Amino acid sequence: MFWLRVLERAKSVQHLLVNSFPHESGQQHEQRSCHRRPQPLPIGPLMLAHRTSNLSMWEEDRSCLQWLEQHPPGSIVYVSFGSWVAPLSPERVAEFALGLAAAGRPFLWALREDDAWRCGVSGGLPGNLPGKIVAWAPQRPAVGCYLTHCGWNSTLEAIQHEKWLLCYPVAGDQFVNAEFILKGWGIGAMLDGSAGRSAVEDGIKRVMATEEGAVMQERLVRLRRRVMGECGKSSTAMENLQGFFDGMNGDQRQKKYQKEEEIEKHLLCSDLHNFKISKRSLDSSGPDLTGPV
Repeated sequence: MFWLRVLERAKSVQHLLVNSFPHESGQQHEQRSCHRRPQPLPIGPLMLAHRTSNLSMWEEDRSCLQWLEQHPPGSIVYVSFGSWVAPLSPERVAEFALGLAAAGRPFLWALREDDAWRCGVSGGLPGNLPGKIVAWAPQRPAVGCYLTHCGWNSTLEAIQHEKWLLCYPVAGDQFVNAEFILKGWGIGAMLDGSAGRSAVEDGIKRVMATEEGAVMQERLVRLRRRVMGECGKSSTAMENLQGFFDGMNGDQRQKKYQKEEEIEKHLLCSDLHNFKISKRSLDSSGPDLTGPV
């Protein structure tokens, strides 16, 4: 129902600026010249290629920076379920922790400092586990794989930084995003079954330590190049955005011209009206040429 309401409201607008990218590389959106309303214009991804500030609603936990820098690029599993997903059950959180431990990879787990989220690991992680739990983490090259809820911003960020995706969608459009990740682009894998410890372990090994994962990485490189462009800026997005601005400016100019024409017409009508009044006045006050001389 939520998306139906969004689509219904969208009928009243002329353009929709979408934080996404077109299906084909290098093409401006083919509906720009179409008269249908609304016209969706892909202008994404709306992310800085080298951002220095935190764009999340949650504060980054930079206490893990030194730990991250100690690991080689692409070696760490980053676990995050976004800003809006409801807390997972304590049993599920515990299963994820055991699966991460069994995979034998260093991991960084972004768990909000909230009892509802952390009760599954309320005692902390055992000292021998190669992982850390933080409130929120900055992006670093050491991360190789996202274990993610498949939120759209997380998906775009993974593509931007060429990270494998291990998918655990929870609600809403996350399932649609997961379908694109798995079948549309082939850059990730879905957690099998009930997402227990063995599924987490197998999923991490599948994307990070198999030939299938190597193929996913090649696809990621190609997809990033298509989405972000060679220089980290999507030419298609820039063209669409510039076209939108030009169209808006053109509409404003057209409205200005129409208003000026209306003013000119009004002044012309006013002048003509005044001329007729003056003529009638002259006619009524002039000499009577019809009487006797």
